[in-house]
Amino acid sequence: MQDLDALQKVMRLLSERGVQMNLEVYGVIIAAAAKCTSSSSSEACLAVGKQAWQQMKLDSYEPRGGHLGAALSLCANAGDPNWARQLWLELPKPSITQLTSYLVALAAHEAPSLTWSTIFAEICKAKVSGPYPTEFLLAELLNVAAKQRDSKTAQRLWQELSKFNVCKLRPETFHAFAKALLLGGDPAGVRPLTKDMLHVGVPPNFRNFLCEAQALLLLLHESPARQTARQELCRSLDEGLQRATAEKRSSKDFALMKAIRRLADVIEGGESIPVSQIRILWPGKWA
Repeated sequence: MQDLDALQKVMRLLSERGVQMNLEVYGVIIAAAAKCTSSSSSEACLAVGKQAWQQMKLDSYEPRGGHLGAALSLCANAGDPNWARQLWLELPKPSITQLTSYLVALAAHEAPSLTWSTIFAEICKAKVSGPYPTEFLLAELLNVAAKQRDSKTAQRLWQELSKFNVCKLRPETFHAFAKALLLGGDPAGVRPLTKDMLHVGVPPNFRNFLCEAQALLLLLHESPARQTARQELCRSLDEGLQRATAEKRSSKDFALMKAIRRLADVIEGGESIPVSQIRILWPGKWA
């Protein structure tokens, strides 16, 4: 259930009829509140989730790992680092999913300068005693770094986790890293990523080539006379279009690649273009 109004109606109906909810129902409500954050007010979702949590406690139920995990997901999605800390202390042996939700709740909703040091400390502990960090944790934290336009933190996350032996890197992980670097103002850092992927046996997908092409376009814009960047960009666009065809991407995706090629031609022709027009991915999210 991802409709908060429907969830609230169900809760009112259960209350009006005097239905005694069991532990399983409370877990479903809290998990549903976490999912509702994608389409409803974060504050309202938190209120519903916390109400269910408090009533569960009043009914003398002890939350299990699934309930704590659902509540941590709610904290991560809706933004309640304080409750996340309290929940974390109740977990005797957290799972990697619970660790991920906890760290995302901290990273996404508190002062970055204070929070990332705590997160890296938790990562160091987890690498020694578990739950062992995975590529899922890395990708989720890179997504937060991208929203914060923080390429330095993205680089540090990559250094800490990408070579950790439990992490099985995927194209999506590399894409999250590239996005964080681009939005953080480091297109040069994106340049070698598709080669790095091939080196570790991870075939690049369309979105990987799209990020590479965006980075190379930015580098070409910085130095229009840079012939190497132009050649690399042409290669990236050709390979990206091949992947787009193989993956049966939408017409919008093909249009993005064509737009990058057109802008590269304009730059090479000597015309001055504002950098805002060069940043064609993720409009409105650049610094």
